[in-house]
Amino acid sequence: MVQSQIDHLKIPQNQLKPIPLYHPTFQHSNSIIDQLKLFKDDSYAKHMKYAILCGIGVPISLPLAIIPLVPNVPGLYLAYRFYCNVKLLMGAKHLDYLLQDDQHLLFKPQGKIDAIYRLDNFANELLDQSEVSKNFDEEKVLVTEDIIEGLVNHFHLHHLKSELIKAMNQESKRINQNLKVNDIVE
Repeated sequence: MVQSQIDHLKIPQNQLKPIPLYHPTFQHSNSIIDQLKLFKDDSYAKHMKYAILCGIGVPISLPLAIIPLVPNVPGLYLAYRFYCNVKLLMGAKHLDYLLQDDQHLLFKPQGKIDAIYRLDNFANELLDQSEVSKNFDEEKVLVTEDIIEGLVNHFHLHHLKSELIKAMNQESKRINQNLKVNDIVE
């Protein structure tokens, strides 16, 4: 059910259950909210810009459709990218709804996730409270392939393993190249 359906059906807020968000105990809910808000703001601005550009590009590429021998590949590509950016903007709007007050998300720290992190020696060193407090401003990837394997097995999410490894590799590469979060990693 999406926000527009909730508004249309006039469902009171007290009948909606919050969505549980499971996280390790060493990660505080305030930092998670800050990261989600930053992600929402950055992605909204980026995808709005690209949606506008693609929306402008589609009518410009329409004259290519007049030529019957060549398909309008640029127009089709721009229309597809416009659709994708609009869908991403809708996702940012849903994330904004979830973050607008404390009633929509229920933060649940899980000791089981901590246990999986503690199995990896590299992450175990980084999770030491004195180490975390000393290097709070410095970005580090706390996830390794072993941790991903443990999380995937524990939560029975085997279909996400390759995507999680891909995301971990992209973040590691971004941090090693000293890139900003918005920069594209190849």
